[in-house]
Amino acid sequence: MKLCLENNNPEAHYVEGINQLFFHHKLIKALNHLRHSTYGKYDEGTYLCGLLLLYTGKIKEGKKILDTFDWEHTIYIQPLLEKDKKKTLGVYGILLKDIYLNNMARLKPPRSCDLQNMDHLCKNCYYFLRVEKFFD
Repeated sequence: MKLCLENNNPEAHYVEGINQLFFHHKLIKALNHLRHSTYGKYDEGTYLCGLLLLYTGKIKEGKKILDTFDWEHTIYIQPLLEKDKKKTLGVYGILLKDIYLNNMARLKPPRSCDLQNMDHLCKNCYYFLRVEKFFD
């Protein structure tokens, strides 16, 4: 694993990011590894990194990373990634700290948005629903 990380293998950085987040509870180290997985275009790492950034209040950076999926045209990718997440991350809980709840409030779309109409999501709804569903 060490050799893979030294050679910037994106999947190794994804695995190490999960290890740092869930086993060592080191969010900053986890995000650093997940960022490396985004540089290598590793979808699962990119998706998790973007969501964690939104969840922790780095909203502009998180949106930028999630936008690399071109979500308006390729919305199909998120359900696939969420399915994989259930297999690998589903057994680990994420603690809801006050800062996370505050950031979810910052992401919440205006009342005029229809969160039930998945066929016509605006950009505000998209980010909020992705984070809410992933950490539910």
